[in-house]
Amino acid sequence: MYICSMKRMAVFAGILMMLTLVSCDNELDLVSDWKEIPVVYGFLSRSDTAQYIRVEKAFLDPATSAFVIAKNPDSLYFQRCHCPAGRHDYRQQGHPDPG
Repeated sequence: MYICSMKRMAVFAGILMMLTLVSCDNELDLVSDWKEIPVVYGFLSRSDTAQYIRVEKAFLDPATSAFVIAKNPDSLYFQRCHCPAGRHDYRQQGHPDPG
């Protein structure tokens, strides 16, 4: 009786795996409708007097190579980018001193 139930369980597991593999959809759509997405890169150092921040656009076109798009400055950079920057003392807000 134990062997019979093991065979049934193995058959059931095999059928379940076949149904799972047949019903899977392996398509992955990497490109969606266009929207402007800013990408911010930064190099911050407490010991340096200058801090470097770079703001660019993310880009992807399914019909054009990324190398071709990257040569067009309008695809990379914003025409106007208002990026207010300032110094914040987090200790006044109750945060511990990071240094």
